[in-house]
Parts: sequence; structure tokens; C-alpha cells
Amino acid sequence: MLQQAHVNHLLARFNQAQKRIIENTFPSKSIIIRFRISPSS
Repeated sequence: MLQQAHVNHLLARFNQAQKRIIENTFPSKSIIIRFRISPSS
């Protein structure tokens, strides 16, 4: 049980780091995605 929680914590940190790397590698793409998600007024 405790080990599973530790694995989940590591996975969460890994996903966060991966997301940050992707945003740093493709900043324009993430901006386009954010712009598309936000409602156009």
C-alpha cells in the first residue's frame, strides 16, 4: 500500500517534469493549444 503511494508520487512528478520539458521544447505549440482551449470572444 505504502509502496503503491510512493510509485504514484513518482509517476506524478515524472508526468509534471515531462509536461514542463514539452512546454520548454514546443512553447509555441503549447500557446496555440492554450489559445484554442480558451473561448474566443
